[in-house]
Amino acid sequence: MGALARGRAGRAQLSPAIWIIISALAALLSAGVAWAHPQILSMEPPPDARLKQPPDRLRITFNEPLESISSLSLRDSKGQEVASGGAPLPDEPTILAIEIPPLSPGVYTMVWTVVGDDGHIVKGNAAFTVLSNAASAGQPLAGTVTPAPKETIAPEPEPEPPPAPLPVAAILLRGLMLIGAATGVGGMAYLAWLLVPSMAGAGADTKALWRGRVWLAAPLLLCALAAALMLFVQADAALGHADLTSVWRLAGTRYGALLLIRAGLAIALATAVALPGHAGRLRGGVSTILGGLLLISFSLGGHAAAAASPLLPILADAVHLGVTTLWVGGLLAFALALPIALRATPEDRRPALLRGIFARFSAMAMASVALLTITGAYAALRLLGAISDLWTTPYGLALLAKLAAFAAMLLFGAYHLLVARPGLDAWASRAADAALAHPWPRMINRSLRAEATLGIIALLAAGALTSLAPPADTPTAAAAPLVPPTPTAIRVPTVTPGPTRTPVPSLPFDETQPAGDLRVRLEVSPASIGDDRFRVTVTDQNGQPVETQLVRLAFVMLEMDMGENQLVATPEAQASYTVSGAPMSMVGQWQITVTVRRTGLRDVQAIYTVPVGE
Repeated sequence: MGALARGRAGRAQLSPAIWIIISALAALLSAGVAWAHPQILSMEPPPDARLKQPPDRLRITFNEPLESISSLSLRDSKGQEVASGGAPLPDEPTILAIEIPPLSPGVYTMVWTVVGDDGHIVKGNAAFTVLSNAASAGQPLAGTVTPAPKETIAPEPEPEPPPAPLPVAAILLRGLMLIGAATGVGGMAYLAWLLVPSMAGAGADTKALWRGRVWLAAPLLLCALAAALMLFVQADAALGHADLTSVWRLAGTRYGALLLIRAGLAIALATAVALPGHAGRLRGGVSTILGGLLLISFSLGGHAAAAASPLLPILADAVHLGVTTLWVGGLLAFALALPIALRATPEDRRPALLRGIFARFSAMAMASVALLTITGAYAALRLLGAISDLWTTPYGLALLAKLAAFAAMLLFGAYHLLVARPGLDAWASRAADAALAHPWPRMINRSLRAEATLGIIALLAAGALTSLAPPADTPTAAAAPLVPPTPTAIRVPTVTPGPTRTPVPSLPFDETQPAGDLRVRLEVSPASIGDDRFRVTVTDQNGQPVETQLVRLAFVMLEMDMGENQLVATPEAQASYTVSGAPMSMVGQWQITVTVRRTGLRDVQAIYTVPVGE
C-alpha cells in the first residue's frame, strides 16, 4: 500500500507541473513568435537599378523585426567597403538603412547579414549601377565587348565542391543538445513512471536507483555545454568573431537568449537530479517543470517558429520532441539502469520485474509511434516543397537518414513486442530455478542498447534538420522572377576573407563540363561586372539534346562571404537556355553552379569558376 500511495502522490504531483508548463508555453506564444527567416519586402535602390543620380542612402525593409546584430554595408566593384553599419532603426525595427557618401560612376553591391530567430545566418547581396554622363546618354558604361572564343572542353574537371558548405559545427552541437536533453529528461521520466513502479511491485530495493541517479546529470550538463559552445559558433558565423564581446551581442538576440535559457534550465535540472535526499527525487514537480521547459526551448528556436502562424507548428513540434524524448531517453535509461534494477531485485522476482517493465514500456512505445508518425508527417508536408526534395536537397537527405534510423528502431520494437515479450511471459511462468538459467536479461539488454544507438543517430539527424534550411523556405523556380533577377538570401554560416584586389581581364567565358550522365556548356559574355548574358547548353554524352524541367544558375563570390544570387534560364533553342542579368558585381573569382532538373530524375550540377573583370 505504501508504494501504491507514493505512486498516487507522484501522479497527483504531475498535474500542477503540467499546468505550469502549458501556461509558460501559452505566455511565450501570446508574446508573439517572430518568423525565423526574414524576407525582403522592398529595397532602395532596387536590385540591378541603373541610376543617373547616386543615392544618398540604402534602405531594406523586411517582413518582421530584425535582431540587433543585423547589418548592412556597401562595397564597390573591387570589394572595398564604402559604408557600413545599418543596424535596425530604433523606431522601425523591420528596416536596415545607412547613409552613404557621394558615389562615383560604377557598380556597387549592398551586402546584408540577418540572424533569424532560430539562429540561421541569412546573408544576401544586390547590385546597382551609378551611370556616368556618357552612359546615361545611351553609351555603354564599359569598353567594347570582345567576340566569344571557341569552345574549350575541360578534359578532367576537379572534384565538384558543394554549392554551400554544411554548418558542421552547428549540426553537431544541435545534435548534442538534443541528445543531452532527451537522455536526461527521458531518463527521468522512464525511471519515475516505469522502472520504479515495476521494481516496487516486484519487491525490489529502489534506493539503489536513487544512489545512481547522478548519471542522469551528465547528459544534461552536456546539453548545457553544447548550448554555450553554440553561442560562440553563431557569434563567429554572424559577426566574424568568436570573442566574448561578440557572444554578448549575440546574447541580446532572441536565439541567443534561448540558448542561454536552455543552458540555464539544463544546469538547474542537473542540479535538482544530483541533490541528495528528498530534493533530488525524480518524481518531484520541479524536475517535471524544468524538463518540460527545456524541451519547449527547442521548439521555440526551430523551424516551427518560422511559420506565419506558429501556434500549431510549435505545438506539433513540442509533442514530436516530447514523445521522442520519452522513447529514446527511455531506451537509454532502460539499457543503463536495467542491470542495476536486476541486481537490486530478488532472483526469484526478476522475471516478473522484466515482464512488468516490458508491459509498461511497450504501451508507451506504441503510443509514441502513433504520435511520431502524425506529427512527423505534418512537419514534412509543411517543410518539404515536393517529394523530390527528399533526395535532391541536404534537408531531405538528413530527413531520410532520420527516417531510416526510425524504421530500424521500429524493427527492434517489433522484436521486443512479438518475440521478447511472449518469451518473457513464458520465462516468468517457469519454476524459479529454470527461469534463472535462461539468458533473457542479457539478450534484451543487447537489443535495447542497439535500439538506443539508433535513437542517438536519429537525434543527430534531427540536429542536422534544425541547422539546414527546409526546401519550402527556399526560392523555387516558379517563384523566381526572370527580369529583373531578385537576389536570393541563403544561409551561409561561414566567413571568408575579402576579395582580391588584383585586377583580372574581362574575357568571355566558355566551358563544358560533365554532370552525371549529361554534358553542360556554360557561356558568359562579357564576363564582367554589371550586365552579362548567360547561355547554358544541355546534351547527353553523345551531344543529343535533353529535355529538362529547370535550368538554374547560382552565383557565389568566392572571395567574399555575401550569400548567393540565383537566375533561372529560359529555353532559347533546342538544348539551349539563356538569361541575362547582373548577379556578378565585383571583380574576382565567382562560382557559378548550374543545376539541371529533369522529370523523375535526380538533379545534376556543374560547377564553374569564372574570373570577372571590369
